[in-house]
Amino acid sequence: IFYKGDAKIAKNSAWKNLQELLLNSTGVADQAAMAISENTSWKSVRKLSLCWNKIGAIGAKALGINSTWESLEEFDLSHNLIGDKGAYSISCNNSWRCLKVLSLGYNTIGDSGAEVIARNTLWNCLEELSLAGNDIGDKGATAIGENRIWENLKVLSLEISDSGVSAIANNRTWRKLEELYLYNNNLSLECSTELEECKFWEMKREIICRLSKNEFSSLLNSNAARHIFMPYK
Repeated sequence: IFYKGDAKIAKNSAWKNLQELLLNSTGVADQAAMAISENTSWKSVRKLSLCWNKIGAIGAKALGINSTWESLEEFDLSHNLIGDKGAYSISCNNSWRCLKVLSLGYNTIGDSGAEVIARNTLWNCLEELSLAGNDIGDKGATAIGENRIWENLKVLSLEISDSGVSAIANNRTWRKLEELYLYNNNLSLECSTELEECKFWEMKREIICRLSKNEFSSLLNSNAARHIFMPYK
């Protein structure tokens, strides 16, 4: 649809009742993202998906300053190229007060990007946050773990190593957390157990992370149980 930056669809002003806009894998790049953000007719949009495209920091900046989508509940920007600068722009938006689901996975976001996301004070309705597949280290993971705003968070996807586990496991704000996905890591059994035994997450149903093969074998012989630990490859 957006071949060579063609953003004609973004200029449509007739769809005033549009609630879902799904433009996955359509070649959307910065120019098209800017046009989408500048459309002031789509005030009823609740779900926007722009995943698997070519949006960089410039496009993310344009999306971040959008003030039209006050009803936005789901925003999928995963598998793009927004980086830390783009993460900063998205986290600074002051209109998406209803946001419940935010997917920013696979966007070359590092520690500084994770830190600004963690400092967001507007998303108190946030229920799902995906940051998997980025370049976030222990510093960024620790910042996420220290967040005190996301009281309704139910699902979190993140990459982490042993040093960042304590901040995640000791978060007392996410009492409604049900699912925690920790991909592409190599946690020790001790750290995985720390997550397993966290007493603050009252609704906890599932923790999925990766262990070394030896630690996974040891786990199979133990009585650790409701939660699934995937072996590290």
